[in-house]
Amino acid sequence: MLKQNNSSMDNATALASAAELTTPWYRYFVGFNPQPELAKVRCPVLALNGTKDLQAAAEVNLPALDKALKGNRNVTVGKLADVNHLFQADPSEWPLVDGQQPPIFSPVAQDVICEWIVKHTQPEK
Repeated sequence: MLKQNNSSMDNATALASAAELTTPWYRYFVGFNPQPELAKVRCPVLALNGTKDLQAAAEVNLPALDKALKGNRNVTVGKLADVNHLFQADPSEWPLVDGQQPPIFSPVAQDVICEWIVKHTQPEK
């Protein structure tokens, strides 16, 4: 079935993928519904998603997270422009280190997270 969807996939890759997709962990992962658990969360939450995330689309996931956390009074939901699933900016923005452009965590994402942490760890006045 995997090869039917991707004709360029070789037999070894198809077998390895099939083995992974049928593990107990993967079956649990696919079947897990986080909504009941998220409804129980009462600590401050920062939910971020990048607009270039190809694994978890911001347009679908952020509203679902916001809805599932609606009983929590301290939820911050945000979209980070041009950031992927690993919170990395476009590779063209990565710094040059020893002639290479190693992947880096987005400075914009880092600033957003740092500001949120500082805001939520300050003593109440």
